[in-house]
Amino acid sequence: MKHEPTLMMGDLPSGFDYSHMDALICNTNPKPQRVRDSLTKDKSKHNRFYQYENFEEARTAWKLLNGMRIPSIYNEFELDLTFTMQDKEYCAFFSILHYGVNRLEIYTIMNRYPSILGVAHHRKGYNSQRKFHTSCMVRFYDKEDCMQAVRELNGVPFEKARISMTVAARDIDELKEYVWQRESPKLEVGVPLFQNIYEKREVTQQEFNDITINSESFFEDLEASRWTDIALQCSVKNYQYSRQSTLNYFKYF
Repeated sequence: MKHEPTLMMGDLPSGFDYSHMDALICNTNPKPQRVRDSLTKDKSKHNRFYQYENFEEARTAWKLLNGMRIPSIYNEFELDLTFTMQDKEYCAFFSILHYGVNRLEIYTIMNRYPSILGVAHHRKGYNSQRKFHTSCMVRFYDKEDCMQAVRELNGVPFEKARISMTVAARDIDELKEYVWQRESPKLEVGVPLFQNIYEKREVTQQEFNDITINSESFFEDLEASRWTDIALQCSVKNYQYSRQSTLNYFKYF
């Protein structure tokens, strides 16, 4: 099956200056072969498309570029790329109660599944019971990846909550054998034991800075950290440290 090798940035405002974004994307290897844009259905915004030679190149570019900041664009614009619609897709419903998780953090959690296409219908806010939560549909082109993500991630702790993942209702008929196996006994199938390898304890801001600065790999840690700017300003908050540690677990999951 041929997979559509096109990445997109959706819902860009009218009058948006593409030059800085195009300069970054088109000068990163692998490079797109074609760039185009189109109006949204209501003609109020634009979608920008970057077509690559094949899906593997598009996947590599997606991993390199997604989440990258472009300081020359307002509010330090952050790339949030996703694949365009494929001929066939499978979806899993992802949710975390009590926590706000952005799209790029969800990609970090899902990064080990090579056929991930993006996130759709992302919602972060209060539900009808006035409980804060995050929910979305995670898109895959391979049903085995979709099923594996549900097997491995459903019930896994995320900070003080747990991830909930189920097969999307629209795919239940096609995946009915797996769904029956999982739902019939009302037991989770194949959920691995979660062990957080990061020791956590409550520390003050000064204690955290002392621990970091006294480590032998301080500068390497800063260079590799997505929180470099925060650490250099000595304004790390406990919840940010906890979130970073939690997401780092999924990188090596």
